[in-house]
Amino acid sequence: MKKEAIKKLNKDLEIEYFCSIAVLISSLLYSILYLIDFISGKGNDNLTKFCYGVASSIVLSLLIWIIRDVKKNDTPFTTSITNKLKAIAGVVILSSVLPDLLTELVVFVGKVNADLPAEIDFDFVFASKTLFICWLGIIIGIISEIFTYGVKLQEDSDSIA
Repeated sequence: MKKEAIKKLNKDLEIEYFCSIAVLISSLLYSILYLIDFISGKGNDNLTKFCYGVASSIVLSLLIWIIRDVKKNDTPFTTSITNKLKAIAGVVILSSVLPDLLTELVVFVGKVNADLPAEIDFDFVFASKTLFICWLGIIIGIISEIFTYGVKLQEDSDSIA
């Protein structure tokens, strides 16, 4: 029964694996383009988009590693996978604030260096987008804790069998 279930899981993850790789490549390419646009002076929002692209690339890389771990270990319940899920949660939570904060700081420093009036606008911290992304990170963190429990159950099951 267990071998059939893991075979089905591995088969089902094939599409997600290749889609994740394709999206990772496009995310990296778009991130580079946004960085080039920012450096070229085509708008500060390109720095924010670059940061989101980097965060997306990190998350996608971790997801690809998770799929590889499932195939390698024949179970989704390993310490390695729970650690990667926790890392994803951390990246998502940080990406809720850091891209906008970094952009605000760069704009602030640019204005200060140009002797223009400068202030940092922290309204983005409580924006609905920021809170939504933060909640997604918290949900992923909760799921990682459920997987931690699953690891213990898997270890108990393996010791009995």
